Amino acid sequence: ERIGMEGQHWFKKGEYYYMIYSTRNCCGPKSDYQIYVARSKDLKGPYERYSGNPILEGDGKDILSCGHGTITTTPDGRMFYLFHAYLTGQGFFQGRQVMLQEIVMKNDNWPHFTTGNKALLTQKTPFKNIKQLPINDFEDRFKSSTLSPKWTWNYPYSTLKTTIKNGKLSLSGTPKSDNCNGTVLCVRPNSPDYSFETKVINKNGSLKGLTIYGDNKNHIAFGYIDNQLILKVIKNGKEDVLGNIQISTAQPYLKVEVKNGSQGKFYWSTDGKSWTELQNLSSSLDSGHLVPWDRVARPGLIHSGSEEKPAEFSYFKLVNAQNK
Repeated sequence: ERIGMEGQHWFKKGEYYYMIYSTRNCCGPKSDYQIYVARSKDLKGPYERYSGNPILEGDGKDILSCGHGTITTTPDGRMFYLFHAYLTGQGFFQGRQVMLQEIVMKNDNWPHFTTGNKALLTQKTPFKNIKQLPINDFEDRFKSSTLSPKWTWNYPYSTLKTTIKNGKLSLSGTPKSDNCNGTVLCVRPNSPDYSFETKVINKNGSLKGLTIYGDNKNHIAFGYIDNQLILKVIKNGKEDVLGNIQISTAQPYLKVEVKNGSQGKFYWSTDGKSWTELQNLSSSLDSGHLVPWDRVARPGLIHSGSEEKPAEFSYFKLVNAQNK
């Protein structure tokens, strides 16, 4: 019997070669990825599928699906399977997560997970004196001369041009192919509730500010151009400007608060302390559509305009709500 598979991983125990692989749907809100195993005494096969498959799947409560992994072996000989999965509910908007589950060989000469065939979000720590690390915030004051490796950018859609000097980031780029929606620098959120902010420190004809970014045709841009703040949504390549307001300062602070993974509120300030919400432009704007296929909506900085008219920022900060 033939079955679609991907993410195959082989290992040998005793007289058998084992192939762990993934099947069903890998991606998106309806994904039902599962992990199967087959074995053979010859690496080239034929392989016998385990009658108890799947050996691992989502638990139907916290984890939506799991698969496409590999086994790593610790110095004491224990085996752990490293794979990806979605969280359910608001955690889905963080994209596919990396997970780790211990796998053992039993008397039936088949591999089994110590949690059974359901992936569990909460498990005992695998080693003594190991503690759960806290969720990290992110801040860049642009004191280095090079870009922090924690940043990611939309290289399939735009070239990247950055200059960092004296606590200032200059960001611009040249869009590729049919991208007319700018260049971004993003970080990955670590929780569904967070805020991120920046200060724009230059004035020109380019849009400069914050973004919640799926891809070049699906994102939200909140920025400053000339003397205006603009909030717009790009969905399937079509731009919808929700509104704009005139402001008196040439160096505005901008902030976005995200709750439940996709609800966003937008603020501006003259001093970075007292914030004004753009209630007339958006009331808890939903960015759920920004997560097509396996992507995650990433918070970050955006420049949209001529490469000769860059965006300049004095800092960027992301704070997870539970760390406030």
